[in-house]
Amino acid sequence: MSHVLRSLAIVKADWDRIGYLLEDNTSNITMRLRQLGTRLKLPMISTRIQGGGITLARLASINRGSHLVVCLVTERKTEIAKAARAALAKLGILILNKRDLDAESLQLFLQVHLVDRMNEEVAARLPTPEEIRDRVEKDIAAFGSLPVLPQACRQITVLDENLDSDIKDWSSVIEMDPLSAAQVIRRARSPAYGFSGAVTEVKQAVVFMGRNAVKELVVSGAVMRSLEGVGTEFDVGEYWIHSVGVALASRLLSFPLEEEQWTATQRKDFDNFELSGSALELLRRLKLWETLTLEEGQDPFVGSMMHDIGKVALFCCYPGVFSAIRDTMVSEDWNVPMLTAENTIAGGANHTVVGRILATNWQLGEQVCGAVEQHHAPDPDDRFSQLLATADFIATGVFPFPQEATYPSVKILQAAPEPSTGSADSPHHGAERFVPEVLLGQMQISLDDLVELTNALAPTVKKLAEEIRQNL
Repeated sequence: MSHVLRSLAIVKADWDRIGYLLEDNTSNITMRLRQLGTRLKLPMISTRIQGGGITLARLASINRGSHLVVCLVTERKTEIAKAARAALAKLGILILNKRDLDAESLQLFLQVHLVDRMNEEVAARLPTPEEIRDRVEKDIAAFGSLPVLPQACRQITVLDENLDSDIKDWSSVIEMDPLSAAQVIRRARSPAYGFSGAVTEVKQAVVFMGRNAVKELVVSGAVMRSLEGVGTEFDVGEYWIHSVGVALASRLLSFPLEEEQWTATQRKDFDNFELSGSALELLRRLKLWETLTLEEGQDPFVGSMMHDIGKVALFCCYPGVFSAIRDTMVSEDWNVPMLTAENTIAGGANHTVVGRILATNWQLGEQVCGAVEQHHAPDPDDRFSQLLATADFIATGVFPFPQEATYPSVKILQAAPEPSTGSADSPHHGAERFVPEVLLGQMQISLDDLVELTNALAPTVKKLAEEIRQNL
C-alpha cells in the first residue's frame, strides 16, 4: 500500500480541498460514514477489510447519496466472480484491482471520480426511504439467499382468516406436512387439554386444542424450520423463542376480557392462559383490547412471529453485519435498541426494511408486511404495530435477543418491583429508548404501567412459550 499512500499524500499537497482517512475495520468505517456525511466523497474499501469488504461496499452503495462514489479494491482480478461483479456494477460500485493502482493510475482515477466531480459541484442529495428499499431489494436478489417458509404456515393462516373454514380443511393442510401433524397430535395429548383417551388423528387434535392453539403451533414450528441452516453465529433458538414470546404477549394484550361475549374457542384459550389474579386485574384495568382494536387480517400471533424476520434476512444476506451490530450494542452496555445499532452499521438497510422484503416474499399479506416494517415507529393510527411494539418490550424482558443482552426490560424483571425513581441506577432508566414515541400516548398508559405489565405477564409468557417449545 506504500505507493497508494504516497499518491494520496501528493493529492493532499496539490489539492487543498481533499484529505484522506484510513480505517481498518467495519465498525470504524461505518462510524466515519455517519460522521463525515456529505464530506465523504469516495470510500475505497478493500475486500480484505475486517468484517467483510464486499458486504460493507454493498451497504455503503445502498445508503449512498448523489455525492458518493463507492469503490471496492480487490487483491486479485479473479477474486470476485463474473456474476457478482455484474451485480456490484448494477449497484454503482466501482471495482479496482490493487495491483493496478500505481501512483499515476490512482491519481488519474481520483481526478476523474473525485476532483472533477467536486468541481462540477454535484448536489448532495440523500436517498429517500423508497430508493433505499428498492436498492436493498435489488441487492438481495443479486447476492442474498432468503429463508423459505413451509407452505403449511401460509395455508393455515388463510384458513384461520375464514371463520367458516371447515375442520376437514385444517386437517388436510396439516396432514400434508408430517412434522406439523406430529407436533399437533403430540400437543393434543398434553394434560393441559384434559383428554384421557388416545389422540391419534389430526382432526381429533384440532377439535381438542381449538383453532388458535393449532395455528400457533403450526406457525411457530414453520418459522423454526424456515431457519434451519442459517448458521451458528446467529442463534436460531434464541431468536425463535423471543418471537414466540412476543406473539404470546400480543395474544394476552389483545384478548378481550368480556366473558359474556366469549366464544367457545376464546373460553378454551383463556383457560389455557392460566393468568394470575394480579395480571387479570391489571389487564382489565388497562383494557388494551379496546384501545388496540384490530382490523380484519391483523393476527396478533402471526404478526408477532414475523415482526423481526428482517434480522434473519440481514444475517443471511449481509455476512459480518450481525457481529458488528452486536459489538455496537455491547459497547453501549445494551442501552440502545438493536435498530439503533443497525442504523449505525447498516444505515437504511435495517431489519424493518429487509423484513418487509422477506415478508412480501413469503406472501404474508399487507397487514403483516406493514407491521414488520413499522413496529418500531408506528403511525398514530396503526394499532397493529402499536400492539407488536408493546408486546416486544414485554417479551424482550423474558426472552431477550441476543440472549445475553441486558436491556432495560431485562433489568426490570431482575429487580424487585418498585416505583420508578428516574435515577441512573433505576431499572427503568433508559427504558424509554425502547418504546416508540407515539406508543404510550396513543394507548393512554404510562411507562410505569408498561413496567407493571412486564412484571405481571412475564410468568405466563414464559410458561406458554416453554409449552410450545417442548412440543416442537
